[in-house]
Amino acid sequence: MIQTLVKINDDTLLRRFLDDLLTPAEKIMVGKRLMAAVLLQRGYKYGAVCSVLKMSKTTVGLIQRDLLKSGEGYKKVFDLFFRESKGGKIIAAIDQFLNTVSFPIKGTSLSVRRWKLR
Repeated sequence: MIQTLVKINDDTLLRRFLDDLLTPAEKIMVGKRLMAAVLLQRGYKYGAVCSVLKMSKTTVGLIQRDLLKSGEGYKKVFDLFFRESKGGKIIAAIDQFLNTVSFPIKGTSLSVRRWKLR
């Protein structure tokens, strides 16, 4: 399967294949997992990644574990993505958004009130 996918050099065909293979919910989840890996690699805190992407701590923890264990696949694909596309612009926009949003500290009611007033 992987050898066949690697040989596909037609963006439209690959897009159609992935549309047939994945449900809309699966596409969203794959995108969230990839973005979580990018944010974790860029040094964002575990809790912030969970909050921003609305992901469970378990899922983000598994991604973080994979990155710490090796993460070679993630790292090489992300290098390609940022070198050959607008990935840098996407991350810059996310960085700007995350820098303007400060999340409340879990369990601190005063922090939550201040955050809601922003």
